[in-house]
Amino acid sequence: MSGFVADLTQRLRVAVSSGAGAARLNPFGLTERELQVVSLLIAGHANRAIADKCGIRERTVKQHLANMFDKVGVSNRLELALFALQEQIVVAPDGTGRPVPRLVR
Repeated sequence: MSGFVADLTQRLRVAVSSGAGAARLNPFGLTERELQVVSLLIAGHANRAIADKCGIRERTVKQHLANMFDKVGVSNRLELALFALQEQIVVAPDGTGRPVPRLVR
């Protein structure tokens, strides 16, 4: 099973780096903070690391994830990551190799 997860993680990183996250409108009503959280999730960060990078509490990260699960109709982190990539909710990585949220204005 760990080989499957490692393979999937690698595929997600390749998809993000190859530009699978081309910018387009976000029809799902995600907030800028939720976009930031899902971007860090796709980059492979755990809740604690996401909280540290965003300057928020880990419980707040969990709440953002739960809100996104409801908004887009998924039930776990993996489904959210796959959905965000498929729907191009995030854009390709910046120079740091991490995906960045597409800002919606």
